[in-house]
Amino acid sequence: MTNLPMRLTFFLSRKHARGDFEIRMFYPGKTESAVAFSKIDQALNLISTFDPRRYQQIKDDVKKILVFSAEPAAAQWIGGLRMCVLDKEYLFRADISPTEIAASIVHEATHAHLERLGMEYTEEARSRIERICTESQIAFAKRLPEPGRSLEIAEWQLSLPESYWTNDEIQNRGLEALADLGKTSRQARFFYPILKWLVARRRSKPKRIGELPE
Repeated sequence: MTNLPMRLTFFLSRKHARGDFEIRMFYPGKTESAVAFSKIDQALNLISTFDPRRYQQIKDDVKKILVFSAEPAAAQWIGGLRMCVLDKEYLFRADISPTEIAASIVHEATHAHLERLGMEYTEEARSRIERICTESQIAFAKRLPEPGRSLEIAEWQLSLPESYWTNDEIQNRGLEALADLGKTSRQARFFYPILKWLVARRRSKPKRIGELPE
């Protein structure tokens, strides 16, 4: 049931005709969807051309690609649906090329592969898992004749401290992204104080003896 909203979002989204993946975008205009799908096609073609073995692995692990919101990240893996979500705002940025999109897909597909191998994405394992996924990005970028900014971005990710991946830090970044979105969205302005209060309440709740941290 936890994946029902995203399952419904995918079902309602515009389809893209590509045989090896189910690719969709949530409520785009025709011009918008053409740009998004072209960028994704170019990204996937880069992987299949310069790292064909990895591409076959990605086809085994990832079944769906959805252009939606993944803020504050560039992309997100939803294991229950075997779906990679690409952030719409990131995808449409002028400084983000198909090369960077390809690197994001490689990163999320590595999450998919590790999950299928039984590695759980717990807070304790998160930093190690993210490092493995980022190292996959770097290995892929080094195969490209023109890696662009994808190598630079991955190396920056690799330099992040372990504290960056704690639950508290991830929640803080999510709140900051929502606050930023609130500058242009009435819905975000409405939900921001509610979510901020819920996060603060959860953190201040005393732990019972023997209770494991969340």
